[in-house]
Amino acid sequence: MSVVSIIVPVYNTGKFLHRCIDSILDQTFTDFELLIIDDGSKDGSELICDEYAEKDTRVRVFHKENGGVSSARNLGLEYASGEWIMFVDSDDWLPLNSLEILISGQEADLIVSGYVLEKKKTMPILPSCNGVQEREEFRDFIIKNYQSPFLAAPWAKLYKRKIIALNNIFFDLKLKVCEDAIFIATYLLYVGSISIIDKVCYVYDEPDDFGRKYAEHLSKDVDRTFYLYDVTRDVYDKLNKHLNVTLVKSDCSIVFGLLENAVLRYKHDKETLSRFCSFVNEPYVIEALKKKNQKYIYGLLWTSKLRMPYVLYWYMKFSHILYGIFTSLR
Repeated sequence: MSVVSIIVPVYNTGKFLHRCIDSILDQTFTDFELLIIDDGSKDGSELICDEYAEKDTRVRVFHKENGGVSSARNLGLEYASGEWIMFVDSDDWLPLNSLEILISGQEADLIVSGYVLEKKKTMPILPSCNGVQEREEFRDFIIKNYQSPFLAAPWAKLYKRKIIALNNIFFDLKLKVCEDAIFIATYLLYVGSISIIDKVCYVYDEPDDFGRKYAEHLSKDVDRTFYLYDVTRDVYDKLNKHLNVTLVKSDCSIVFGLLENAVLRYKHDKETLSRFCSFVNEPYVIEALKKKNQKYIYGLLWTSKLRMPYVLYWYMKFSHILYGIFTSLR
């Protein structure tokens, strides 16, 4: 059994794939297995995956019909055998000694490191602290970082496979956005210690269309978007109780934007508008919207309390029209 199982979902990323896989196979720490999940690629990526499996016994390739990154990661979790799990996106890559640095923190239940944003050529983005933190200490780290990539992105981390398996933690296939954050928030419910490493162990190459296609799809799928809110609210409620705090909230701004777009552009029926009124009055949502500090938001909150769906709709409609006119005159 290998110490680390590295799971790489692949879908039509042929031009990046060699860089990604080579960076893993060239690691100074070598006791790992690499599970490459080909999610129905059509650009030749599937052939590249097989070539690596033929050359290196540490590589295992699984071909499946396209089902999205969550289904690919879940398949990797099913077949992983290592003590630790690491996720790497196929258009990203690892510095040479990433695994060696990460595995040095294995006395904890979760290992978190710094990273670099490739396209933005940023300086290293590092955690503000270093070392192993027990529950009382890591509570502050979670509160400060639960919406940052340190705790909302699956990469630049090591997870204990035993914790994932015992608690049946998987990526939610119904979610198209925020599924990473939900996975990690759920994992944090079972963590007794976190090892925080203030060194770069991951290079993230953000896609040009990051989030756009999912946001457009989700805006049209109102039921799925309401589901996203219910899931995020529930898991962060549990995390609050687990940490004995009231500060950790789900990022309702994302869900609000999706639903607002859906209501204005796609779905204006009374049932959807009534659900939207109730959604705007949720405590998490109110708190998130107030942080936007826009006059439109305070009017929205007041109008939603009237529980008159079409009044809310026309308030939103006219507000956006007026905003468009105002910005065009600038």
